[in-house]
Amino acid sequence: MNHLLLTSAICAFSFCLVAPTSAQSLNVQDDGSPAITALSAGGPNLQAPGSLTTLFATNNGFAGNMFDITPTVDMSITSMDINIQGIAGPAVTMDVWYCMGTVVGNQQNAAAWTLIGSYAGTSAGNNLPTMMDMTGNGMTFVGGTSYGLYMDVTSYQFGTTVGYTNGPTGGTDYSNADLLIHTWYGTKNTNLVGPFVNSVFQVREWNGTIHYDTAGSSGPAYATSGLVGGTVATLTVTNATPGGGVLIAYSLTGAGPTNTPFGPVDMSNPITQLPVLTADAAGVASMSQGVPGRATGFTVYTQAADLASATLTNSLAEVVL
Repeated sequence: MNHLLLTSAICAFSFCLVAPTSAQSLNVQDDGSPAITALSAGGPNLQAPGSLTTLFATNNGFAGNMFDITPTVDMSITSMDINIQGIAGPAVTMDVWYCMGTVVGNQQNAAAWTLIGSYAGTSAGNNLPTMMDMTGNGMTFVGGTSYGLYMDVTSYQFGTTVGYTNGPTGGTDYSNADLLIHTWYGTKNTNLVGPFVNSVFQVREWNGTIHYDTAGSSGPAYATSGLVGGTVATLTVTNATPGGGVLIAYSLTGAGPTNTPFGPVDMSNPITQLPVLTADAAGVASMSQGVPGRATGFTVYTQAADLASATLTNSLAEVVL
């Protein structure tokens, strides 16, 4: 049987790049500082299993955000991509807290909040995803239960301002089959007085992506690391059939869906497939893939398939840094 996940490869990085355009605006942010911010969205925007993105289109900012999440299945958060204004390169530190129910009414109620952990990353720059690794935090969010989340960038005092977006009254829902995010508040710098003391700003839409694992999932899972222009990225599939074939593919043209023998993939034609890999005895298949420098700043849509079980992995939409 010939397992073909995707259409013929008729597109490559070097032939598919179209320069993005972006309007800009001079405004005063919630922290009182003037800033020139992009009005058009940047960063990832695919709503897909394994990740959920709100937007990357800052026009305001301060030190953090409070928002609500409601998972439909048990899950753990493995990382967050956040929006840090300014140049790429500065170190970023972030505390993540949760409360049961909703942030509404708990903005200044310290007793309602529990610290999940403190995390570190490196700023990717304005309207690009700064990845904050949260693996191994031990927190399971139960399906059907609502929680408030508070991400506080504790390195704000060193210039790592959180970029967020002025939102409509009542906030906005962003959702996929696994998770709903409802936006609420922007928050002030807490380094001097501590969290849950200062008032908040509403509505300030969190700019970011939640990456998650669903509890008890036994299917193949796909992840990337080092997606930086002019370098080599690592693409990895876990939980694949041991000894079976694994196919990874990418698209630069959109989120799909596109029909394949395995079902609809979250990529749009033209789609390029990479060489078929063989999963090891632990069900892991990994490859290195060069990333052209010209790809920097563009969104790449990727997904994989376990050929032996004819099963699709989660899909990713990531900005090349």
